[in-house]
Amino acid sequence: MSTDYYSGGGGGGGFLSTQNSPGGSQSGSPGGRMRSDASSALRPMKIAQLLKCVHAPDNEWRLDDVIIGNVTVVALVLDISKSATNTSYSIEDGSGTFEVRHWSEGGEEDEAKWGGVEKLMYVRVTGQLKAFGNKTYMNTNMPLHPILDYHEIIFHDLECISAYLHSVNGPPPVDGTPFTTPNAATAGAVSGESKSKSMSTAKWGKRPPLQLNILQYLSNHDDENGQAVGDIAVNVGESLSDPAVASRVSAALDALMDDGLIFTTTDDSTFKLA
Repeated sequence: MSTDYYSGGGGGGGFLSTQNSPGGSQSGSPGGRMRSDASSALRPMKIAQLLKCVHAPDNEWRLDDVIIGNVTVVALVLDISKSATNTSYSIEDGSGTFEVRHWSEGGEEDEAKWGGVEKLMYVRVTGQLKAFGNKTYMNTNMPLHPILDYHEIIFHDLECISAYLHSVNGPPPVDGTPFTTPNAATAGAVSGESKSKSMSTAKWGKRPPLQLNILQYLSNHDDENGQAVGDIAVNVGESLSDPAVASRVSAALDALMDDGLIFTTTDDSTFKLA
């Protein structure tokens, strides 16, 4: 299945940063850098999730306190309204309806680029949330991508589920090994380890699993110079090659720094427990 709809901007996978680290550019403050990377990552979403996004005071869009940057939606076009300056699409995906807009440049080139979309056609839309007055809509600079294979609709729904569960529950086990009940010989050791971990995480309060995993790793590896962001990500089961994952790691580190639980050491991509 083609995934050309993820390409664009400065890098593959819809991730607009050209840096390998979720920290992105080495200039500026760590918090500002990470917010920038989070806002440029691409996340698959259902319209019901778009409707729950909140426009935060920092001018970022958030869902469950996670920064939402570029989003991609697969939906049915219900209506198309054209004017001299823009085209508005009403789309629906079974979970809600939403408005998508793109600003027209006019001329044959613009028509060739944006034409071909009709009512009752499934399309993929990629863009950013915007607000005007009390109305929220998606602004897109990328042509709507007609869905030619029904499996892409199912694929998108599964991606939305995966991205959401990953954001609220953290990553699956690194080696993919399912949990098994310990036998009598190992039950005591496992119980002691779990008790120790529970005691150490209790002092950090109620936090998302990813933040707790980062804090636990830094607590267990309290080196003088701290830990590089790449090592942190790998050891908490994250892959920075995935832009959505890089966004979650950036947001988690950013939140922990804002709360004074971690700080940077030798550079903006190395962190240590406060």
